[in-house]
Amino acid sequence: MSKILLKIGGVALLLFLFFYGQFFIAPKNILAGIFKRVVDFPVALVSSVVHYDNYPERIRTLELENENLKAQVAAFSQLSGPKIIDGHSVFRANVFSSYPFNTQGRLMIDAGSRAGLKVGLPVTVGGALLLGQIVSVNDDMSEVRTVFDPGWELPVKVGSAGVDALFVGGRTPKLTLITKDKEVNSGDDAYSVGQAFPYHLKIGEVGSIENNKASAFQDASIAISYSVNNVSEVVVLLP
Repeated sequence: MSKILLKIGGVALLLFLFFYGQFFIAPKNILAGIFKRVVDFPVALVSSVVHYDNYPERIRTLELENENLKAQVAAFSQLSGPKIIDGHSVFRANVFSSYPFNTQGRLMIDAGSRAGLKVGLPVTVGGALLLGQIVSVNDDMSEVRTVFDPGWELPVKVGSAGVDALFVGGRTPKLTLITKDKEVNSGDDAYSVGQAFPYHLKIGEVGSIENNKASAFQDASIAISYSVNNVSEVVVLLP
């Protein structure tokens, strides 16, 4: 029993000497660490209280930066410039507003000769619907004559049978000189076949048909799927 007690006592003594020695070997480091933690807490607390008034200003600054970044992203997504649609080289341009004036026959876009645009180029909505044609160009703007301009005329074909007709523009565009020997139905597509535009560029769809028995031809209204007043971007087809 006495031997066991001696062994236990020896182990306890060794442990005491180890920790006691560690404390005296590096007392400065231990005390410095404790002191630093004790001092840092109130300093950090006082600093946060002192600078509390700056937090709302910092938040407003971050919010402003965020709004600025969002505006830059939106502006970048709307930039005009050359792109590719369905393998064709095109140029996207923004339409200047003419509000509150109702000028459906003419519109202005924010690209001109500097961007490589020139008189005669076809202008479309989305790259597939004929909107008009560039009629004048300066350095950074172009004027477009739309299919709603009175006097606009363009040879077209209608439907899968390719029935010949003449498209006449204006506030209420129409199809005229439609031959009677071939059937034309409401809802048939009307597409361009004139030399000034790419072949088979859609203009609209046949609406109501007027069959005048006294005439060798028939007329039809044409439904165009967009309103010029709602068009904010156009696609110019490049040569």
